[in-house]
Amino acid sequence: MEKKIIQSLGRAIDILEYLALNPKARLQDISTSLNGEKTIAELREVGYNDVYFIECNVANDDDMKKAYEFSKEKLGGIDCVINNAGIWHGGMLHETSDEEWDRLFNIDVKSIYLSTKYFVPDMIKRKFGIRVNNVCPSACATPMFLTNQDPKVIELFEKASALGRLCTPEDIAAAMYFLASDKSSFITGINLPVSGGMDIHTGQPIQEDR
Repeated sequence: MEKKIIQSLGRAIDILEYLALNPKARLQDISTSLNGEKTIAELREVGYNDVYFIECNVANDDDMKKAYEFSKEKLGGIDCVINNAGIWHGGMLHETSDEEWDRLFNIDVKSIYLSTKYFVPDMIKRKFGIRVNNVCPSACATPMFLTNQDPKVIELFEKASALGRLCTPEDIAAAMYFLASDKSSFITGINLPVSGGMDIHTGQPIQEDR
């Protein structure tokens, strides 16, 4: 399966794991990460040449339009869009500032609208049978989660998991690969839990901003 895939905030899942599963994939990372070029260089060093990076504010219309144009130039066409840009903000709703609220929804929600606005029409023109699925991870051992949690809270999450550990970026990459592949060609409209049984627990641990 050779897929041309647009991915937002690629380091949130394991790109190398995804490419190991699908070495013919051509990936583009649309990211605000300053490490984007470093990531692409690392991938090319181990033999993955059809990977590209463009720094982009995923909540900005002009930036996403430029990202789409860049994608068309580099990849020719888009087969799959992975929206996994996201941030987390803890606290009480009535104590949340306007700025915090807007930032959360701009990155977590508006970015999905903008990627759909610019990338999906091209897929429709190419007469794709568009499938839309959602991966629902539990607490995942990403740098964002690990650096913002007290070690005791991480231990509580591990104990709350039926499998006794945190979800990993590799777990998410495998799930996304499956949903992007032809092996899931008759699957659409699902929410796929990748939670280690966390969703059957009586309650997940409380997280607080640090």
